[in-house]
Amino acid sequence: MDVRRTPPVGGTELQRAGHVTQAGLALPSGRLLISVQDTRGTIPRIPLAPGNYAVRICSHGLDTLSGDGLEGEDRYHVVLWPTGVELSARVLKRCPGPLPGG
Repeated sequence: MDVRRTPPVGGTELQRAGHVTQAGLALPSGRLLISVQDTRGTIPRIPLAPGNYAVRICSHGLDTLSGDGLEGEDRYHVVLWPTGVELSARVLKRCPGPLPGG
């Protein structure tokens, strides 16, 4: 997770990623919990100022996922920054093939 004060600039990761989505995220409490399928460890908590944020997810290696989507060399880079306004979800770069699980 990459928390920034301003939106990402430049397109290097956008060009390298296989699929990129962006959406708004309202955090009225200012608390963000990051959860994954692995429940053995503690859930990371990221303190943020309450408000509206944008979240961009750059997905890499989606073509390496197994049929059930549980195995593969996939990785994800999440970038979060404050926006002050609510944003709609949109696809910035679409995966050339079918999305796993789709």
